[in-house]
Amino acid sequence: MLKKVLVLLLAILFVGSVTLMPTMNMVDAAEKCACGKDCKCEHCATGKGECHCKPGEKGCTCGKGCTCEHCKTGKGECKCHGGAKDVKAKPTSDADYAKTMKSKDGGFKATYTSDPEAIPVNKIISWKLKVETADGQAVKDAEITVSGDMPEHGHGLPTEPKVTKNFGDGTYLIEGIKFSMPGWWTMTFGIKTAGKSDSVTFNLQLK
Repeated sequence: MLKKVLVLLLAILFVGSVTLMPTMNMVDAAEKCACGKDCKCEHCATGKGECHCKPGEKGCTCGKGCTCEHCKTGKGECKCHGGAKDVKAKPTSDADYAKTMKSKDGGFKATYTSDPEAIPVNKIISWKLKVETADGQAVKDAEITVSGDMPEHGHGLPTEPKVTKNFGDGTYLIEGIKFSMPGWWTMTFGIKTAGKSDSVTFNLQLK
């Protein structure tokens, strides 16, 4: 009798383990790319966030949905856009990368200076932003907002820069800026005064 009970228990345990195995495999597969191998970072597997592959390290090799050379070979810059469908074209002229730019609606003119002047990657830095009206008058009491973006990757800055000082002459100190990787970045400053709201965007190509 005891022998029959033991055999029955072993049979129940065996059936239960077989039932659970497909479920476990499905969970594991869901965490991987379709190829199930060589997906070194979350971005290369899903298109989300930023790529953390080391130089020369292969990304996904399944060939399904990994549309850029970087994600397949680890070379060059990622062109997946973080899954974004509509990505603006990368500026090519020197004028597009100027340190003085007109605002979107033309109501303001802004100039930035960086400390340090040569903008580094993965280091906290500060900028000074000089804001003027279109005819050159200092905008002394503006409300400034800051946002950074990497259009080709679909992610922004890893920090939240803020204005920490108004010098009273149209110049504002922005601290907490950090660019997490080389490539094309945009920095957009919202400018709000009593009479109007506008924004100005600067392009950067970091190495």
